[in-house]
Amino acid sequence: MVAAAGCTSGREAADDMPAKMPRLVSMATPDHAAWPDAAEGESAQAMQADPAEGSEHDPVGTAPAPDATQDFADLLRTQPAGSKDPLARPVSISMIDTPLLEAAQVLSALTGIGMTVVSEGEPLGERRVNVVAQEAQLSHALDWIARQTDSRYTWDKAGVCIASDKKRIYGGELVSRVYPLRTMTEYTLPHDGFPDFKAEREATVACVRALLGEYLSNVPDATLTVAHENGELIATCSEGAHRRIEQIFAEIGRGKANPAPAPPVRSDIAGKLEAVVMCTFRDELVVKVLGELSKQAGVNIGVDPRDLPNGSDTRITLYYGKASLGFTLDTIVKLCKLSSYAIEEQGVWLHGERPYPAEGRLMWETGLIKSYYIEPAAKVLGIPQMLKYIEQNVTPGQWSGGLPAMSYARTGRLVVFHSKAGHDQLSTYLHVLMNSLSASDPW
Repeated sequence: MVAAAGCTSGREAADDMPAKMPRLVSMATPDHAAWPDAAEGESAQAMQADPAEGSEHDPVGTAPAPDATQDFADLLRTQPAGSKDPLARPVSISMIDTPLLEAAQVLSALTGIGMTVVSEGEPLGERRVNVVAQEAQLSHALDWIARQTDSRYTWDKAGVCIASDKKRIYGGELVSRVYPLRTMTEYTLPHDGFPDFKAEREATVACVRALLGEYLSNVPDATLTVAHENGELIATCSEGAHRRIEQIFAEIGRGKANPAPAPPVRSDIAGKLEAVVMCTFRDELVVKVLGELSKQAGVNIGVDPRDLPNGSDTRITLYYGKASLGFTLDTIVKLCKLSSYAIEEQGVWLHGERPYPAEGRLMWETGLIKSYYIEPAAKVLGIPQMLKYIEQNVTPGQWSGGLPAMSYARTGRLVVFHSKAGHDQLSTYLHVLMNSLSASDPW
């Protein structure tokens, strides 16, 4: 099924679609350039199409086709001074037991950004969402919607695409390029012993494979091949993956420079827990209670109704007058048999037993590739122990597969693909670790 908000119906040539992409699906991914221009003057409307029904209902994006060589970060850099991230646009919404497709229509109307909901074999657009938020960033609203619908979303110039199968987020025509594999003797770092060029090339390719593992597992036709006779890496992948490869090579040869540890940041949201709220709720829906508390305290509060005893129909009575928001949330957690609540960038989220990703966008799209010179510590601890310490102390539990990912390069640098928050934790941890080991080259 394809459902698009902010799109119009039209016809699109099947020959323009990637070979592995269902012909009727127009997806807004940073690497996907299959959005044709909408005819001038066409009105935006929501529509649905079944890929099995033929092409007369093919969705066509209202935005011009994106440049396949330019991702969202590149797009922002080329916008005029003062331009803002479209996903940072504030939205005020009240969605109670609302179908996802309808929610996408509302957000599209509020922001002017095209929204596409894509699913196959199950009705993603019919999944229900409950979000009551005031002046929330669009990206934050989408994060909470994605949590409640077990979906992910991506963004490019054509708009937002929400999909249940994350493989769709890795769209993009496969392009082959050749990369010369530099050896350590070509870097400015010292080399111990006689160089083994073949081993160094294999180590470099292993680093690329480790950090692109998430992408390669979701795009089986993408390949990395080593031509040892020429000392080259032949990569067949999307433009986005090629950009990641270029970033990895740049980080491997960065030298001994290291980023300073991130300064501690205290969220303003923590102070909102002391806000006084008025609790006069009698047999009221929990999702509505949270919406009212959000307005009173000035902080957005979310929960997945699937974690509530009776889903979105769960009701609660809180009738004790004035109390702090923190006390009130503690009470709701106990009455609804939830596990806790947590302060996030998006606001406050009430947790049950269900695990949630921090963001609705995949780390492949939003994550950063950085490297850290750790050779002094690695010589003391050994590489396996060093990596084990990192896995145990930096975003523990997240290193089991896919992303985040890290790989030690022979230039003495640890190349890491992680979120900004993950890199902040890592740089701070490595700073402390290196100092504790009295390394000869501290940060």
